[in-house]
Amino acid sequence: MGASPVLLFAHGAGFCKEIWAPIIRRMQQSALLQHTVGVDFVNVDLPFHGSNRDNSVVAQVDEKGPHVTHPANNAIALATAALVQKAQQYGSAGRPVIGIGHSMGAAALWKAEISSPGMFKGLVLFEPIYGPPTPTGPNRPYNFMAEVTLKREWKWPSREAAISFFENWKSFLSWDRESLSCWMQGAIVPDETDDGAVVLACHPTVEAGSSTRMYHQEIFEGIASRHPNIFKMHAPMVGKSHLMVLEDPEGSTLLFAHATGFCKQVWDPVIRRLKLSPLLQDAVDQYVTYDQPYHGVNRDNSVLGQVYYKNDDPSAPRVSHPMNKWPEISADAAWAQVQKLQSTGTESRPLIGIGHSMGAAALWATEAKHPGTFDGLILFEPIYGEVDAEFDKKADFLVSLTLAREKKWPSMEAAIAHFENWNNFSTWDREMLASWIEGAVVFDEEQQAAVLSCDPVIEASVYAGSRLVLTESELAAPRCPVTFHSGDRTKLFDRSVFDSFVAVHPNIYTNHAPLPKTSHLMVFEDPESATNAILSDLNDLSPFQTGFQPLESHL
Repeated sequence: MGASPVLLFAHGAGFCKEIWAPIIRRMQQSALLQHTVGVDFVNVDLPFHGSNRDNSVVAQVDEKGPHVTHPANNAIALATAALVQKAQQYGSAGRPVIGIGHSMGAAALWKAEISSPGMFKGLVLFEPIYGPPTPTGPNRPYNFMAEVTLKREWKWPSREAAISFFENWKSFLSWDRESLSCWMQGAIVPDETDDGAVVLACHPTVEAGSSTRMYHQEIFEGIASRHPNIFKMHAPMVGKSHLMVLEDPEGSTLLFAHATGFCKQVWDPVIRRLKLSPLLQDAVDQYVTYDQPYHGVNRDNSVLGQVYYKNDDPSAPRVSHPMNKWPEISADAAWAQVQKLQSTGTESRPLIGIGHSMGAAALWATEAKHPGTFDGLILFEPIYGEVDAEFDKKADFLVSLTLAREKKWPSMEAAIAHFENWNNFSTWDREMLASWIEGAVVFDEEQQAAVLSCDPVIEASVYAGSRLVLTESELAAPRCPVTFHSGDRTKLFDRSVFDSFVAVHPNIYTNHAPLPKTSHLMVFEDPESATNAILSDLNDLSPFQTGFQPLESHL
């Protein structure tokens, strides 16, 4: 087994090693790194920053330009030397070192690899400062960054005053709040000459003395085209500035909720397609699926459903089971998923819900009950409406059909063969069918047979139960866009009802044209079109739009 890797993080000018803490925490939670034994995450303060604060040399400020004369004029070279020393410390022990840097730190890592080729096994660089030397003398250009930095407030009577200043400072409003807190932890230090007061560890004159250039995409595209085996350019992070590391330490979360009788795996073909979309590169950090109560891994036959006939009519079978109250049960399950995400400590990740049928209704009910939970909802035919005479007729059919369904096979192979050749599933996409079988059919050791994870009696109890109904105040409650999609052959989605919601609440709801040649099961029949519908809606949501300012946290 090879030596465990070291990830070496280098910050930008004016920052500190602590700014990497939110990113390191998230990386440590990733499946990739949890399966890599012994990874070390090393973040360092570069010269004149954080714990390496040094005001022994007073900066000389020339108001013309303005220009600052200070050893920090050679900040990248100084940072390079520090990073070389740190990389050699680990590399000499035979451990592979991977550099991850932002701005000045990215440039210093790059320069370190150039000075000692092979020092790093890889470099991940966020907008490295790059370009020709700044002209001196009368030809020196106007330095906007230096002027802005020199005007920055740098001293406060107490730490509390400094924290209040930065938490409310307009220039930092786009920052992730956890990243801001981490930055203040290392960038604000006690004033050595004024008891109780605090100052910036890197004085603005020192920061202004750093050679500063912004990122020009075309320059790096040219470098990558000339050396394709070395350099790789990623698409820009949508709506982010040079400070993307501070603004968005992670992307959005997409939370998927499935329908009655299905399982979390049915979203896999859609997620696979979403991950291939250029729109979502670097924009989505988590794709989260879960099994509804009594479905998939939550299989539960401890409560038996009781079959009876409504008004003693043999053509109107019904089932009594807790899932008769599925609107409440499924909404509670969706809210539990949100709380689970909250418990991981992710404070800034936009959350978007994508659901089908019962799952769509559950997400909608969650947002109505807890406004602001989601940044967007994309709903495929949520089950909605009063249980009236018309729905009763549909329930007669659905319950009868479900109770008559085969549910047990001598082997998994027999079950798979049954569904692959079943006429009712002939319109399904084959990848989608395989994904459904993966989670919806299980081998029961007690029965020594393959069975449906969600027993048809339990599934039928959903159709025999209530439907989601929202009050006027609940319909008006969502604080995010809610979009509806349907199939053009559906019998379970009344477009006129959803059109009425759009008419009353046009700033909340959108009812899209039906997906052609599909039924209520459009996600399974045509996952390609369903994926395109999701992408179209995501493109219109704020977190995916250019120029987006991060939303108030919903997690």
